[in-house]
Amino acid sequence: SAKPSLAGRSEAATPDGKRRATLSSESRPIRLQTSMTGEEMLVLRGHAGSIHGLTFSPDGTQLITSDSRGFVRIWESGMRP
Repeated sequence: SAKPSLAGRSEAATPDGKRRATLSSESRPIRLQTSMTGEEMLVLRGHAGSIHGLTFSPDGTQLITSDSRGFVRIWESGMRP
């Protein structure tokens, strides 16, 4: 099966659509928000390079991000499957 591409994504939603991760103009930090109200739940910091993409795991429990320096990070999203 094909692997999901992280390139060029500035917003990602959990598979159930209840949460989203956003970033503006490849800047840091990444903000995890509720989709319905936009309430900020988590702010994720840790990439040294510009963030190039983001996606959630199939169960929505992890957020995967990549940056311009070639690093990939896996974050716990604070959600349970």
